[in-house]
Amino acid sequence: MIMMGLLIWALLHTPSSTVGQEMQYEPLILTGPDEISIGHSFLINVSSNGIMTAIEASYPGPERSWIFEKEVTKDGVTSFELPAAYCGTNISYRSLVKDEGKEGGYWSPSSDWFLITLVGWVDLDTDGLSDQWEELYDLDTDDPNEDADGDSLILLQEMYHLTDPSNANTDGDPMDDGWEAAQGTLPFQDDPNNDPDGDGWSNIREKTRGTAPRDPDDHPKDLEPTPWYWMVIITGVLLLILGYFVKQLFNKKKLENDMDDFDRRNACKK
Repeated sequence: MIMMGLLIWALLHTPSSTVGQEMQYEPLILTGPDEISIGHSFLINVSSNGIMTAIEASYPGPERSWIFEKEVTKDGVTSFELPAAYCGTNISYRSLVKDEGKEGGYWSPSSDWFLITLVGWVDLDTDGLSDQWEELYDLDTDDPNEDADGDSLILLQEMYHLTDPSNANTDGDPMDDGWEAAQGTLPFQDDPNNDPDGDGWSNIREKTRGTAPRDPDDHPKDLEPTPWYWMVIITGVLLLILGYFVKQLFNKKKLENDMDDFDRRNACKK
């Protein structure tokens, strides 16, 4: 009985290798390719019935998977365009759903892993950098350990993390490539407001406060203080509102006094 139970558990927890097919994990339906060429992006479509979804993808090279977030479309089908890979043999991905029952709304897996086979790898100079990636950035080097832009990523790591080897901040957001690669955010995509660990704190706020954007248990313990200029603006607006009502009360009192004087004068004339 114990062996039978272990066998059933193993079958239920073995990642699916079925790709290029439509598989349903209530309430999600995923469709994607089973094979793509090195250097080509691809689409993953998720039919989510209006539920907030994300795609977690594991690319060749980086130590961490990436989480791609996107708003659900009106028809309930969300298309995720995942970036091209330039090395390795496969990409694995799965769907995630926002679990509002957990604090902050953590992302929870809603499907098994799917595999996409990568084909077309070429490295004629055998430096470990694919010819497709070297052509993309017009590179002519045999040293994969070079760090031309000073972002703490050597060329091999730049290829793994899909970053520009001549630009220390590929996506132009407030987070440099080296930090994003180390933390597991998206160094090739503008994502300062994303929250991949679902702890309620965005990437840029976690960077500013020195916490980990991929660890839901590591986040700032208190609310950020309101900036001084907002306090000045709020105080000014409140004083204006208070002044308006004080003026209205003063005008009302003055009008009542004027009416009393008018009535007294008319009474004397009579």
